[in-house]
Amino acid sequence: MRGRRLRRDGNLDIFVPNYGKNVLWHNNGDGTFTNTAAAMGVAVENHAVGAAWGDYDNDGWPDLMITSYHGEPGQQVPADALFHNDGGKSFTDVIADNPLLNAGDHGVTWVDYDQDGALDLSITRGYSPVGGHFLFRNAMPAQQASQSLSIVALDAKGKYNQPGAEVRVYDKAGKLLGTGLMPTGGGYGAQGAVPVHVGLPGCARESRGALHGQSGRHHPNHSRHRGGQLLRKGSGGAASPPIIGRPRTTNYRIR
Repeated sequence: MRGRRLRRDGNLDIFVPNYGKNVLWHNNGDGTFTNTAAAMGVAVENHAVGAAWGDYDNDGWPDLMITSYHGEPGQQVPADALFHNDGGKSFTDVIADNPLLNAGDHGVTWVDYDQDGALDLSITRGYSPVGGHFLFRNAMPAQQASQSLSIVALDAKGKYNQPGAEVRVYDKAGKLLGTGLMPTGGGYGAQGAVPVHVGLPGCARESRGALHGQSGRHHPNHSRHRGGQLLRKGSGGAASPPIIGRPRTTNYRIR
């Protein structure tokens, strides 16, 4: 189950990958939710095991990668979906244009492992004789990749904040540009605490970030969003960039 704002209305929505039809719960803002999966184009029949939100093209709208499979026991093969967010109005599955990415059947995580501003994709496969862990490097042009902000939430001692901390990014006028929860992984076989990534197309004006902890407290932070990483820390904490290894990768431009 993954939460993310899809319409920039200030309310977190919930996506549930299923054995069967997926569910997308739209937050009505009054304590109720409406299943909009069919209307948004993600109510597909699948055996989904993992899912992860990630703005892979830095257009400011979170896209959705789903790891799934089909086939009888011992003959399972990946049947993944990559849903491009069409401006918060609907989703389009573009996995057919990116067949190399149809390689996993369990965990999935979007992470900018090389810190170039473009989200890379990590997926795992369990239903095969040898299994597999695949890492696809996003070969986005440098100028487009720089139009993003990666945010790490640290506590007062410099340690990563509790999972579920909410991050919001606003422009100077107070308009909400993007948001996300500190993630822990995208399904069976995927765990980790990675930064919140926000795509900021055409970023050239001042923005401010806000961290909402599990206690509900609001912590403002100011920065200029010209790409890079923002470390949010509590008082007395020492902020330092996370150490990210460089495993073998496949360079790939998502279309």
